Amino acid sequence: MAHDIASTMQQLYAQFGELPGVTIELHKELIAISVVNQAATATVFLQGAQLSHYQLPNQHPIIWCSDLCDYSEGQSLRGGIPVCWPWFGDLNRNPDKLKQQVTGLDAPAHGFVRKQIWQLDNVQILNDKTTQLVLSLAVRKNEQPYWPHDCDLELTVTVGGELTVALEVKNLGEETMVFSDALHTYFVVSDIEQVSIHGMAGLEYIDALDDWSGKTQQGEPRIDAEVDRVYQGTSGKIDIIDPGYDRVLSLQSTGSDSAVLWNPWIDKAKRLSHFADQAYREMVCIETANVGADCIELAAAGTHRVGFSLASKSLSKAD
Repeated sequence: MAHDIASTMQQLYAQFGELPGVTIELHKELIAISVVNQAATATVFLQGAQLSHYQLPNQHPIIWCSDLCDYSEGQSLRGGIPVCWPWFGDLNRNPDKLKQQVTGLDAPAHGFVRKQIWQLDNVQILNDKTTQLVLSLAVRKNEQPYWPHDCDLELTVTVGGELTVALEVKNLGEETMVFSDALHTYFVVSDIEQVSIHGMAGLEYIDALDDWSGKTQQGEPRIDAEVDRVYQGTSGKIDIIDPGYDRVLSLQSTGSDSAVLWNPWIDKAKRLSHFADQAYREMVCIETANVGADCIELAAAGTHRVGFSLASKSLSKAD
């Protein structure tokens, strides 16, 4: 493993090490790319193509990542933006037409790509305030135990005054493949009990904490207990209103019809790995997704793209 890390680091330095504001870093066993430009800072790991940090100057971080991560190979980071693919959560909770494709009895939660090492294909300095990273993963049916389709995944991360993240899946095979996807974004908040979320009122959702029953959101959600919901029909903007940090985080998704709202609250926080007992107070997950009935059926030679843009505005100056 050490030789692989050393050679990969050397290769990345040769390709991208001279770019302004781009640093190749080693966090224990994991390689990351750090980006600094005039508009923002960010960190993206090769493992899982997982962004762990995004922050604007003189502001609190926007993307949350646990201080207790151990940065070991094969262990997904707790926080950031894990890429969940080709199924979401427990495989058994996914649609039959998706489950029927999967081979192997020990299918990991949220799929298998978040623990694999992606390739950094390109880093571009688009201007003084915008840096773009492109990472890819080749999924081949004869090289891993779960997935019977050949496909390519590409994640594009654009770091600037706004953050945009897009996952593109290309079906290289001759058969239609069915998958779920989610960009499992953890947001930093000042105090979860003081935060409100706008953009979900009236939506249908599945409550994973109530035997996956269907419900309708009455008013906008406030979080004062454990929440694990899959909202449907979420094509509009979702805002996180945070008076404590005087900001509104606005999430605009594309290619997505679902959004997952999650906070573990008190009891589950104590059971989670790499998660401090009180960390539930400082984060909330809103995941851009295509899950459940919204799973994607991608024909041979087809391409599907899911993504989001994220903006932060002062609450006192917001529209």
